[in-house]
Amino acid sequence: MRILAPVYFVFRSLPVKVFLLSGFPCHNWRYLHRNTWQRQLLKFVILPAIILTALTYVLLSLNHFTVLWPERKFLYMNKRGYKTLLCGLPNRRFSWETRLRQTWRYPDANQPAESGLSNITFSPPETYLSFTYPLDARGGCKVNKGTRTRVNIALLILSSAKNYEHRRLVRETYGRIIAESDEITLLFMLGNVDNPDLQAELVAENSVHGDLLQNSADDVRFNIALKEIASVMWVEKNCPHVTHIMKTDDDVYVNVKNAIKHASRHMNDHKTMHGWKMPHRCYDKHFLNDAIRIVSGINTSYAPELRFPFEQFPDFLIQSYMYTGSAMRSLTWEAMQGPFWAIEADAYLAGVLAERAQIARKHDGRFRVSFAETIMTKDVTPSAVMWLFYKNAIVVSHIHAPGYHLLPDDMHYLHKLLS
Repeated sequence: MRILAPVYFVFRSLPVKVFLLSGFPCHNWRYLHRNTWQRQLLKFVILPAIILTALTYVLLSLNHFTVLWPERKFLYMNKRGYKTLLCGLPNRRFSWETRLRQTWRYPDANQPAESGLSNITFSPPETYLSFTYPLDARGGCKVNKGTRTRVNIALLILSSAKNYEHRRLVRETYGRIIAESDEITLLFMLGNVDNPDLQAELVAENSVHGDLLQNSADDVRFNIALKEIASVMWVEKNCPHVTHIMKTDDDVYVNVKNAIKHASRHMNDHKTMHGWKMPHRCYDKHFLNDAIRIVSGINTSYAPELRFPFEQFPDFLIQSYMYTGSAMRSLTWEAMQGPFWAIEADAYLAGVLAERAQIARKHDGRFRVSFAETIMTKDVTPSAVMWLFYKNAIVVSHIHAPGYHLLPDDMHYLHKLLS
């Protein structure tokens, strides 16, 4: 009954009565039974509008309970990971002098630091981050020879070796636009796999597309940070002409045109990152440390020295972000100089390393426009209205909850809408 309440109040509303009765010679509702223009208006305009309004209300209600509510529940369940009081305070400069004295080899992972390494110094750099690349992109990155812009973007897409369908969807949608552009290069970041059959499939895939960038870090959850920094190091060495790096996931949609426009507007920025920063919330170290351990299935007694040693993480960008070439070089420099902590990749690269390198992290909501806002109403909403909602987005993302991804139909729908 609560869903029908708006319809009842619309019928009872005074403006509707006045509008309907304004042309009547006598103010009598029974006059509608005659064949008048008011009756036709009520039948073909007013009533369909009311029904459409009620239907939209029902769909929005379903959208809240089936799409938005799981995200809010997920955040509520982990509310102990947020320090609301600290979010209102200015970012404090962390005392990196109290950094760890030694690092230990992480169980079953490619922890690069030597076991028992003590008195870690930060200059000159200790190049202990050393990777090999079983697969890399043929020909490196594109060179923009046009005169319209000077933009050269390396789009690094975080992917798992088994996620072939995700990569296929990317190539079929916004990857087509990238293939025709000299301003942006597509690279999928992969880790090392132990399965010979899967490795053979990756070799065959790369021989066809030439867009896989595989490094020697094991392809497991707690090595994602290593996988990302290894890819950035490869780009720095093989694509020195790159002006911007953009990192994202393989289950979101990238509006390539808007990404190029954004990079073009920020060509002169120095050591700057743009991306989505969760507003008015901040993570503490216990939340992210526990999350990486639980998801990876690591025993509770795993090496505590690899935990992030400070009480609060620096501000970091989430999922999708873009940074300049000067920031890229600063990130790789800092990665080679300090210990690696087993934390989430975004918190490590776009938080800890960016903080040490003094890279400005700027919030831009266009890097995470949630598809959840319209997922239940897109089939009954005109394409022109949907285009207005997403036209400024750089990345259209799934909701922030486990197990949610943009489905193939969603990816094709967004590509048709925005391309």
